[in-house]
Amino acid sequence: MQRVTHDEMHGAAPPAALRILLFLLIYGGLHWAYQSLRSSALDPWFIYALTVNPAAALLDGLWPADLVRAVGPRLAWPGGRLTLLAGCDGFEVMSLFVAAVLVADLSWQRGLVALVLGCGIVWALNQARIVALYWTFRYERGWFDAVHTVWGPLLLISAVVMVYAWAVMKPAPVPAVSA
Repeated sequence: MQRVTHDEMHGAAPPAALRILLFLLIYGGLHWAYQSLRSSALDPWFIYALTVNPAAALLDGLWPADLVRAVGPRLAWPGGRLTLLAGCDGFEVMSLFVAAVLVADLSWQRGLVALVLGCGIVWALNQARIVALYWTFRYERGWFDAVHTVWGPLLLISAVVMVYAWAVMKPAPVPAVSA
């Protein structure tokens, strides 16, 4: 049985310049759509349902004595609050990843797995980032800015790069066995 390569099935991959242009167009389109949704009735879904409520539940599970609750776009506890704004939902990193996967030379099956896995990892790590932000805000304020502006984003981007690298790695060719 002869092994058929991806290029033989789908044609050669587009040139790098075209991929870069497609990436920019897809990312720009995703960002435009996200900003449009932010001013629509779906806005509460992004911040409250996907970000604040899960983070409050996670914090309540980790530190129930802190009495952290979701109150609109805020994590609130007796004596303090942390407001989660647009950008706190991890969508920017997720949309960069989606655009990169969509222009990669992948089979649709591998691309779909990469999208689901990558977006799930970004969401979960973003929740962990929010937990870290809460903890530093509450207990180690001197670390808050570094966690918020450097370490949290670096963790998200690093994870996305690793998932992307896994997705685009080509499996080693299987040697043909003659019968």
